[in-house]
Amino acid sequence: MPKFIPFCGIRYSSNIDLNQVIAPPYDVVDKEERSKLASRHRGNAIKIELPDRSESDLTGATDNYSYAKLLLDSWIDDGILIEDIKPCFYIYKMTFRSEFPIANHREISTLGVLGALKIEEPGTGDVLPHENTIKKAKTDRLDLLRATRTNISPIWGLSLSNRLTDLLDKTTPPTATATDDDGVLHELWAISEDALINQISNLVDSASILIADGHHRYETSWNYRNEIRNENGNQPGDQDFVLAYIVELNSEQIHLHAIHRLLNTSHSIPDLLDLLNPNYEIHKYEGLEEDLLEKMRLNGENAFFTTEGIWLIKAKPTLISMSKSDLETKWLETALNQITDLEVTFQHGFDYVMNQVINGKAKAAILLNPVSIEQIKASSEARFRMPPKSTFFTPKPRTGMVFRRLK
Repeated sequence: MPKFIPFCGIRYSSNIDLNQVIAPPYDVVDKEERSKLASRHRGNAIKIELPDRSESDLTGATDNYSYAKLLLDSWIDDGILIEDIKPCFYIYKMTFRSEFPIANHREISTLGVLGALKIEEPGTGDVLPHENTIKKAKTDRLDLLRATRTNISPIWGLSLSNRLTDLLDKTTPPTATATDDDGVLHELWAISEDALINQISNLVDSASILIADGHHRYETSWNYRNEIRNENGNQPGDQDFVLAYIVELNSEQIHLHAIHRLLNTSHSIPDLLDLLNPNYEIHKYEGLEEDLLEKMRLNGENAFFTTEGIWLIKAKPTLISMSKSDLETKWLETALNQITDLEVTFQHGFDYVMNQVINGKAKAAILLNPVSIEQIKASSEARFRMPPKSTFFTPKPRTGMVFRRLK
């Protein structure tokens, strides 16, 4: 079973306004947002998460990665960052307003714990990927890890154990708090008591972990672990673990958005509908655009959105097996793969996707309903990987709440 252990975290000094230095994970930050974050504070976490040597003439920096290392070292030397004396688990809670149901934006939260998770060969053992990934270069994250020897941001794991949420629920004031640009409240409790540490470790170790977010970072950590093992005579060490945010897999803690598809192609809208027709039941949507999302939710339908009209689509029952792990995205990919000149962009924002079509940035969009917790559970139990870009977990843990340095 996976091993989950405490570590001596590196955190921002209490003198630093945490609101000014936390950042989203690297893979959801564009150039404009990076520039905005970097300008807030000289110690903003984005500067080491997405390092840019050109913004400083730091002595000794030969590339972005050596720049990140030297910058991180300087923050520690200057007291911007301080390492905890005792190994800790870090209970981490994110509180925000739900966008569903539309008429009742209630306050909800995600409660989990940051610790060091033992790395296993991807796809084996009891740390399981939950979906296939789209291939992309991993050298950037590997070069950053080599240079800084630090886990900058956590992967996100879903625990199949029960009672983890109850064990983590705290009534004491948090060690640190911050509010991000989306209005999400981030709270952190540093836990160093042996009894609670043992309880958390034993409970997480008792069941499999499903990787929700950070598949590429996990694979990068596995590659780095092997590099170090090859160099040190296969000796165990900090390289065998990765910073992970572990949350119990249940509907109260896991909040999912769909990842929609923006389509650009020379094919006409009728041609695209014809390609969808063999796999989907299709009918024209005649309601108000602002009611579309609620209509999709109520009937379990997806939408084909264009400036020429909106069609509601649903995979034909005869094509879907009774297995809860089957997803409509499976049949969607089958249809889209027939379009030879198709460009697909993945985007999770419902309003943003519609506006891209309305503004002519895309020809059409497939608007999807989120995957259910039951489908994720069924897939994990069957050790079945969902199609790429099936899920978007929200909100995202912020980079800068805790760093983990490898000794």
